[in-house]
Amino acid sequence: MILLNGQREKRFDDKIVNLLVDAVDKKEIDSIIGQSSYFRPLGVCIKCGPVIAINLNKKDGDLTSCNVCEGKYKIHEKENDFELEYFVDQNVFVTPEIDYMQIDKII
Repeated sequence: MILLNGQREKRFDDKIVNLLVDAVDKKEIDSIIGQSSYFRPLGVCIKCGPVIAINLNKKDGDLTSCNVCEGKYKIHEKENDFELEYFVDQNVFVTPEIDYMQIDKII
């Protein structure tokens, strides 16, 4: 919040900052912070932290990557959740995918 408040009128409109600060204070956005989609938390990159959005259509054994550092991960389902296994393989390329299921839910 300190960073957000510090950018008033520099990068962010004052009205928008007020709305965001109010929503945070009222805990109205707690359920979406740290989530890649409904009930699916962000995956944790070993280099960048919790930044990997796991598409709703991903399943056990699928590949994904960190959009920041492009690290590669294999998805493992685990008790209604998932964990990510980092791997290095120069011959495997993971292309970022559009999450159409998530877009449809929002629209």
